[in-house]
Amino acid sequence: MRRPEWEVLMQPQNPLIVRTAAYPTSSIGNRLGDMRTWLDRNSIDLLRFATVTLSVEDVAFDVQFRDLENATLFRAAFGSTAAPSV
Repeated sequence: MRRPEWEVLMQPQNPLIVRTAAYPTSSIGNRLGDMRTWLDRNSIDLLRFATVTLSVEDVAFDVQFRDLENATLFRAAFGSTAAPSV
């Protein structure tokens, strides 16, 4: 099934930036904790972390990495189901 055009266009263009899946605002704290634990366990430092408001009830995060390997690992664990355009 093809994704809506707006969904693909809204993805980051840089392969080192991973947009996480959307989360309800009520679960942000839990997801942040999960991501921090995963990053610490894998000894990965970030270049940048930003919150992205998708709707009143849903947020995602754009996470920028220093190298493609770490971005790929994080995308597998937390990334959006929509493929980023590069």
